[in-house]
Amino acid sequence: PIEGTVFELKIKSGDKVADGTTVGNIADLSKFIVEAMVDEININEITLGQSVVITSDSFAKDLEGEVSFIAPAGSNVGNINKYRTEITISDDMGLLRPGMFVNAEIVTNRKDDVIAVPSLAILGDEEDRIK
Repeated sequence: PIEGTVFELKIKSGDKVADGTTVGNIADLSKFIVEAMVDEININEITLGQSVVITSDSFAKDLEGEVSFIAPAGSNVGNINKYRTEITISDDMGLLRPGMFVNAEIVTNRKDDVIAVPSLAILGDEEDRIK
């Protein structure tokens, strides 16, 4: 027995099915795993359990995730070593769908209670700077 939503059937009525044949896919649509490839430059800043913010052009709300797996070895992608990283997301709002593309922002450094200065005060033309 298994609970979930059938999202793909690989057979149709009348097909003969041999023992061990996959007839469809079932998924728990309240929990998703996002696979991200992280550059070797950033991999040492990421730890299991780290907070992740998930966004997408498909929905306006941000979802929260957590780093649940980091590959022990990297893969060479375009002359850069990248590490497969999995992020577990709970989607109680039903915004995600299997195969959907999302953006994952892994928070590696956060400063609270700091003074922020507008970038225009630091950068820009001489006459545009705040005096």
